[in-house]
This record gives sequence, C-alpha cells and structure tokens, in this order.
Amino acid sequence: MKNKSSDRIAISLICKLFLLITLFGSCSTFQPLVITEVKNFKTANLLTNPEILFDLQVKNPNKFGVTIKRMGLNVLLAETSIATVEIPGKRKIKGATVVSLPIAIKPSASSLTIIAVSGFMDIFSGKEDKKLDLSGEILIRKFIFARKIKIQESIKL
Repeated sequence: MKNKSSDRIAISLICKLFLLITLFGSCSTFQPLVITEVKNFKTANLLTNPEILFDLQVKNPNKFGVTIKRMGLNVLLAETSIATVEIPGKRKIKGATVVSLPIAIKPSASSLTIIAVSGFMDIFSGKEDKKLDLSGEILIRKFIFARKIKIQESIKL
C-alpha cells in the first residue's frame, strides 16, 4: 500500500515540476515590443493650446498576446526634450500584430520656442531630415510575468 501512495506522490510531483518548467521556459523566449514608426504626425491649436498629435505604431513579435501596463516616453526634437508622455491604463496587443497608439503631447512654452528655433534653423541650413527621438520604457505583462522594456528609437519625420 505504501508503494502505490508513494508512486502517486512521485507522479504528482513530476507533473507539477513539468508544468513549472513549461511555464517558466515559455517566458525565456519573450521578445520585446518594437516601435516601428510614427504616423499621422500633426499639430493642432497652435495659437490657443498647442498640441502635437501622432500615432505610435507598436509591433508585438511574440506568438502570444501581451498587455501594456504602463508606458513612459521622453520625446526629443533636435536633441532637446519637448515633452514627457505617460500612458497609463491597460492596452492589449495580440500576438504577431501591429497596433496604433494615439499620442497627444502638450508642450510647454519653452519647448515651443525650441521647436520654432529648430525649424527656423533647419530652413536655412537646408536640412530636410527631421528626427523625433523617443526614449523611455514600456511595462508589459503576460499572465503573472511582467517585464520592463527600454525604448530608444529615432524616427524620421
């Protein structure tokens, strides 16, 4: 009788161990989200309450879906910080898809001056390449596992 109960315990432990290895093993292939491009870049309310609006394209290269728990971005133009964006709340992204995250930035008066001077200098220098630099981190979650992904992207406008 002892042999049957000890066999059941051993089989139960092996099954639990197999389940844990499978769960933790699947997390090791967790690939970070990728910002692919910025679309629909435009400005609004320039005279009253200026805003910079754009859609951030985010790709999930994993075969499974993830949830964006939080995203914090520092937006730079001409190597000068113009705004910080905090995107609270949850956003689910299915596996192997690209989603569009709408971003609205309300830069300060000093940031607007920097943007204007940068644009003015670009006109006279003949510079046509304008870059929007994004740096920060995204906190993503899958099941009970969470991971912070550092972002350092330079996007041509």
